Amino acid sequence: EERRCCDLMRRSIGRQMQSQERTKPGAAGKFSLVRRGLRVFLEPRPVLEAVVAAGATLLIASLCLLGLYLDGVSALKEEVRSGLVRTATAVATLVDGDLHRTFTRPEQEASDDYRRAVAPLQKILRGRGDVRFLYTMVLANKLPCIVLDATPPGDADRDGVEDHSPIMQPYTTPAPALLDALQTGKAQADSEAVKDQWGIYFSAYAPFRDSAGRMAGIVGVDMRADNFAARMAVMRRSLWTGLSMALSVCAVFGVGVWWLRERVRTMHRMRLAAEEELRLSEAKFRALTEHSPDVIMRFDREGRHLYVSPSVTRCFGFRPEDWVGKTHRELGFAPECCAFWEDNIRSVSQTGKAVEREYRMETAAGPAIFDIRLFPEPGPGNSPATIYGVCRDVSAHRRAERHYQMIFDSMIEGVAVHELLCDDHGKPVDYRFLAVNPAFERLTGFKKEDVVGRTARELFPGLEDIWITTYGKVALTGEPAHFENHAKDLGRWYEVIAYRPMPGEFVTIFSDITERKRAEEERAQMEEHIRHVQKLESLGVLAGGIAHDFNNFLMAILGNADLAVEELPADSPARSSLVEIRSAALCAADLCKQMLAYSGKG
Repeated sequence: EERRCCDLMRRSIGRQMQSQERTKPGAAGKFSLVRRGLRVFLEPRPVLEAVVAAGATLLIASLCLLGLYLDGVSALKEEVRSGLVRTATAVATLVDGDLHRTFTRPEQEASDDYRRAVAPLQKILRGRGDVRFLYTMVLANKLPCIVLDATPPGDADRDGVEDHSPIMQPYTTPAPALLDALQTGKAQADSEAVKDQWGIYFSAYAPFRDSAGRMAGIVGVDMRADNFAARMAVMRRSLWTGLSMALSVCAVFGVGVWWLRERVRTMHRMRLAAEEELRLSEAKFRALTEHSPDVIMRFDREGRHLYVSPSVTRCFGFRPEDWVGKTHRELGFAPECCAFWEDNIRSVSQTGKAVEREYRMETAAGPAIFDIRLFPEPGPGNSPATIYGVCRDVSAHRRAERHYQMIFDSMIEGVAVHELLCDDHGKPVDYRFLAVNPAFERLTGFKKEDVVGRTARELFPGLEDIWITTYGKVALTGEPAHFENHAKDLGRWYEVIAYRPMPGEFVTIFSDITERKRAEEERAQMEEHIRHVQKLESLGVLAGGIAHDFNNFLMAILGNADLAVEELPADSPARSSLVEIRSAALCAADLCKQMLAYSGKG
């Protein structure tokens, strides 16, 4: 079954790649042309093998050219070295070894013996235009020292450097062949041309002996390397010409081979990419199905199981292999359950549209509610070939919903869920009712169908901005709020608690405290009345005390006024004044009686 799924996914990916190729503008024709060309040129293996053989042949030809060049260089060097060794050996026979031993000081150059000894060397130097220097050397203090120099004194080149070396002048930079010739007494030649201040030349060294047969020194011959360099230049040009031709041919073949191989690699990479994508898709599908808590199924059009994920064992107790190839009826499910699956699978197969249903099924742990989603897998002609199903156990979720709804509906406080509405600048301007409980209807008088979906300003045209500001702060910051407020539109007092369940929304829990507020107002009025009565009582006590004391003073005034009236004669001028005083005191006494009556002490 897994191989079957893989084949289907491969075909699906192939169709996707073909559709992508068709949708590329201007690339479909080129790609198919290249593919046909590759099929023609790459399918016959001899063609590819011939190309490889041609490239190998060209490489071997290049290697042969390089080998011939190296052999030619070696032969040319050997020819020059052997000729020099022969020349040096011939010159060594002209040197008198016994006489040569007598030259040890520079001043001996003026002697006839020195001129006689160096004359053969000078004659050869003048006769051979290719010989640059001709000299003899001995080993003194472990350094080569020149004894006879065929170059006459005062003979300098264009560079102005003196070419003649005096007797016993040491040579501080001897070549290895020179030292070897002085130490071993064998004829030697430099393996490579030497370059110094006098130019580029080859050197050869041959020993000469005295009459006793002992080595008296060596003869050194320095030959100009101009002829050698010219012949080397010709050989190098020939080599580069051959290599250039070989490289040109190789480049042409290389480009052709590269183009062919590149196209092959491109197609190979595309195949590998498709295989890797398929492998990753298979791995993701396997990881998704094997580790998903949901039961993932795959059916044919008759409702027969083609694949079941391992989570089916936890839900129903069957192993996945027990399901494959069987329908629900063959597995022993209840008839109504089988009818449910058959009807929905038939609907998806006929309409090609996905369906989602909830169904109660018996599981190993008891009855459970499953959310079942069925969707088609397109086949040839866009008709569903198979149907995928995903079964999710939503029993706990539905149970939690019922508990939540029960709590929501049975709360004695009013509960409302709101959505905050903001303007383009993010400022709260209104809020919409999303859900209310029955207590909300009872406390506000609004019906649920008249509230849900409407905004607060639509329900309460006179809504104060403080409500929008307070609730907006809760919904935006998550900081809960607890306050009391008076709803003018309803004429009621409410105690409100607001909190945010998620960003952009808030929940209000409120209770009607109108009766409590009225009781508080009545209690405040009663307390005010009591305070007023107490104030009046205090004033009465104060008035009674004042009236009693004042009455005592009036009694003294009346008594003294009566005594004064009796003692004064009838024609006295003060008598009328005392009568007025007594009348005023009697009026004040009446006033005191009234005050005492008010205070309850009359």
